[in-house]
Amino acid sequence: EISDALLKSEEANCELFAQKDKFRSFAQYASKIFTLVQNLGSLKAAYQFSLEYFFDLIKKIMNTPSSDHEGVEGRSDTLCSSLLKHTVSCIGKSLFKEDRLAFIFHILHGMMPEPWGVAWEYLLGHSISMGFSDEMLPAWVPQDRKYAYTKLQECVPAIFERNNFESDEWRSWAEAIDPSLTLPKSSVLNSVEN
Repeated sequence: EISDALLKSEEANCELFAQKDKFRSFAQYASKIFTLVQNLGSLKAAYQFSLEYFFDLIKKIMNTPSSDHEGVEGRSDTLCSSLLKHTVSCIGKSLFKEDRLAFIFHILHGMMPEPWGVAWEYLLGHSISMGFSDEMLPAWVPQDRKYAYTKLQECVPAIFERNNFESDEWRSWAEAIDPSLTLPKSSVLNSVEN
């Protein structure tokens, strides 16, 4: 009897460890986000977020119902995505407005460093333009933005290969009061470029 109970206990223990390992990627993802959030203290001393606050965010996300067809790996991916969205939303609301964009870029670059490449250098202002020619620019680009447009074109040419910036949609976008709300439907931008 004792040996049977020990065998069953060992089997249950192995099953628990196997289930735990399936959520390891979520735990690592959450740990990375928490570390990035803790770095906010270097931006302003007032930006201190406790581990308890972060655990409350995680508990809220873990308590959201999941679809039965997701499976453990699908659930882990859904949890990662939800945690990123909730972290940016909840913590972003508690920051001063002038620091929110820096926070979002900090989180994005920390969580997805690969897709940035030269674009990150461009955003930081570390890239150098080789000069520009007015002949290559769409007519809607304002005079004071021509250098920036050319610099973007040199640093992130893939955006220009996938999009037709000569179209009227982009002209309307450039003239819009709030361009973030009027992005052309024909635009082909990845999550970082958007």
